[in-house]
Amino acid sequence: MLHKYGHKKLKENEKESSLGEELADVLFPIICIANREGINLQEAWDKMIKERLYKRDNKRYTRK
Repeated sequence: MLHKYGHKKLKENEKESSLGEELADVLFPIICIANREGINLQEAWDKMIKERLYKRDNKRYTRK
């Protein structure tokens, strides 16, 4: 992200990675922590979406 949108320059031997690769780099440790702690991320995601999207924020955005 910093290479594409920020101030950081690529090093000579460094290749530009895709946004998908960057997001996977973020997801990997999160999944590892959830696995270690016995957290079901699907259940946590479903609960968060249900509470935020359908309850807390249901009138925050204009529907298309």
